Amino acid sequence: MQTEQPAFHSPSLRSLRQQVAEQIRSAILQGQLKSDERLLESELAAAFGVSRGCVREALRGLEKEGLVVSTPYRETRVATTSEEEVVEVLLPTRVAIEVFVARRLATRLQPAQIAVLEENVEAMRRAAQTADRRLLTELDMRFHRQLLEFAGNPTINAIWAGIDTHIRGKFLVDTMAVDPHDTVRIHEVYLAALRAGGPAALGDAVVRHIYGSLPQRLQPQGAPLAARALVEVLEDRSAPAPLPVSGRASPEQATNLGGGD
Repeated sequence: MQTEQPAFHSPSLRSLRQQVAEQIRSAILQGQLKSDERLLESELAAAFGVSRGCVREALRGLEKEGLVVSTPYRETRVATTSEEEVVEVLLPTRVAIEVFVARRLATRLQPAQIAVLEENVEAMRRAAQTADRRLLTELDMRFHRQLLEFAGNPTINAIWAGIDTHIRGKFLVDTMAVDPHDTVRIHEVYLAALRAGGPAALGDAVVRHIYGSLPQRLQPQGAPLAARALVEVLEDRSAPAPLPVSGRASPEQATNLGGGD
């Protein structure tokens, strides 16, 4: 812990673990606890006036949210994901996954599935009205998990599970930096595109959705990567060029080989 510690308050008996987690979460999101800062259970327990077990449970919950990282039998630190990692790894991975999912769902979404997504967006509207950014983040993540479930592809779900914690933490941090009503609006646009169908249009909607929801400082960095990822994923490969007589394709022809979704 750094010398200048956040001014934590002793929680009431209502829910010690939840209140400890809320104060630590707030300190992280407001920058009072810095990226990669070490979090000692003993110091936090003394600051809150609670048991180390209570602090440990609170930290476990925050780890699931992607805000802290724990090393078994060692230490817990505030999670750190550099902007370079976000722009060059997480965002292109999200684009590739979600464009694939959107194309797979084009013209296949059932009315009941659309109703589930609409209900989720309506819950997001209510969360935005009360400025409940934590709930808004959870509903945002749920919206995208629902699309993955509807697509029904185990490989894509496994890949998403591998980056879920990192994405969750960034969602929560980024949600603090944007107008909550803007978060709702981009999901309304996305949902409208899903209703309309059309793979190419959906791919464009996905890219606009992912990069349009970023804090302003990241958008100039992200846009070129989004365009490249979109070209790669949406490139029409449904009609490959015939192979030459030799049976080997030229580099140009090779890039056009392969099936669609």
